[in-house]
Amino acid sequence: MVESQNQQLTQASSIVMNMSTTCHTDVKLTDDEGNPYYYYMKNEPIETPFNIHNVQEGKTYHIRRKDGGINEYAVLKENYDRTALSTGIPQAYRYARTKEFDYERYTNLLVAKEARQKSINFIQHFNKFKDKGVGLYIHSPSTGSGKTLLACIIANGLIRQYKEQPRFIDASSLFCESRKANRYSNNEDIRSEDRLRSIENANILIIDDLGADKATDYTSSILYGLINKRTCLRKITIITSRKTLDELKYNTSTVNQIRNSTRVIELPNENVGAKVADEANKDLDNLLNQV
Repeated sequence: MVESQNQQLTQASSIVMNMSTTCHTDVKLTDDEGNPYYYYMKNEPIETPFNIHNVQEGKTYHIRRKDGGINEYAVLKENYDRTALSTGIPQAYRYARTKEFDYERYTNLLVAKEARQKSINFIQHFNKFKDKGVGLYIHSPSTGSGKTLLACIIANGLIRQYKEQPRFIDASSLFCESRKANRYSNNEDIRSEDRLRSIENANILIIDDLGADKATDYTSSILYGLINKRTCLRKITIITSRKTLDELKYNTSTVNQIRNSTRVIELPNENVGAKVADEANKDLDNLLNQV
């Protein structure tokens, strides 16, 4: 009798496991960055780097399938916020995802769409780039073209998919921290040295708006040392700039280091930032214009 019950339990367990497997294999959907979705009713992970038990704890994204079912992708908000806060990613871009880079806003659709696809490919094949220590150089001559947005979308994708902890800093702040770290007269400078060391040693470093400041022998030297060290350690550097590599005024050795350790993503020479802001603040304009 006991043996018969055990056989029934074993069979029942096998059926449940098969049902679970079916649930996992039937819904092999991913978002636009390759992130897997969660089954809406069961909240069981398909193939995800996150172990999420309670979707109420995090941001959720619903996608309705063709068969009428719903999939859900969730991020543990507490853990994600803690990671994103330590990265220095601007708050406005902290949850930026690929779908927020709308290439249809651009006049030059082809270039914008290609840039978006390249960012997706970089995230999906990140480990291959990581093995070689090769990052990205995101360029457009125009302000408001989406360079910073795209860099942060990539950073957020790497946080979600690979649990990486990128560091974000604009170029002027990088040079400022370097100047402070070269002085040892007070505790503030020691703290600056620690901050600079954490930036230099980050597995993924995003340098925003390189070339906006005047290039000097000092900044060339700092940048060369940083890029050279990171290249030797095969650490990823992502740079945004309004200058092409040929237009950068740093010394030749520094520019060559950047060129050899990055692949270029071009964005259209268009300022779509103002258009995005106008659309986002339409409700506020309506409030101001009330009679």
